[in-house]
Amino acid sequence: MALEGDRNIVFLETAQDSGNSLNGLPPYNESNDMMFFLKYYDADEKMTFFCGHIMINYKSMIRNYLPQILQKARLPPGTELKFYEEIAPDRMRPLCIDDMISQDHALVDLVDGTLLVFERTDKSTTENNAHLYYTTKYNAMQVEALQNPEGFGTPLNEQFEPILGEISQTWTMGQLMQWIANGIECSADHILLWKVICITGRVSNKI
Repeated sequence: MALEGDRNIVFLETAQDSGNSLNGLPPYNESNDMMFFLKYYDADEKMTFFCGHIMINYKSMIRNYLPQILQKARLPPGTELKFYEEIAPDRMRPLCIDDMISQDHALVDLVDGTLLVFERTDKSTTENNAHLYYTTKYNAMQVEALQNPEGFGTPLNEQFEPILGEISQTWTMGQLMQWIANGIECSADHILLWKVICITGRVSNKI
């Protein structure tokens, strides 16, 4: 039973056929084997896909299991892959597939249920990779930018519609100002940002 307030993730897998064959868990040696869950980042689709699980001997290397991992992701045999350990939704750590898993520096958490994220090496670029995808997705937020109706005590010459869109928590204030400027077709250095009191909805302090 999970304690109240705990964050738990349950992974479910469906059998590949509905016949009489039993697609259960493979043999598991609790002394040496660890269960890893696999997530494939498709650089073309810019999405991640769960690819099931795999049992890995913690005294071995990930490279030894590449054929099985490629098969689960339905990738051609011999495809080179890059791996990451997903520590948290916003924390990805590159892995060396030739390191023994039991080595101190190999994994942050040497436990069952570790999430392995992988991508094709030939598709990975500085602008498109699993690490950047997760960082961008985690920090993205939908916002609405509204014009200050009070006009700072002076009549408003222009009325702008609210701007709806996605920004990133990693943006600088300059990037945020430019995003707003693009939305209202105005120079960024002509924009002032103000905080809004949540309860009343009124403008308070300048940012």
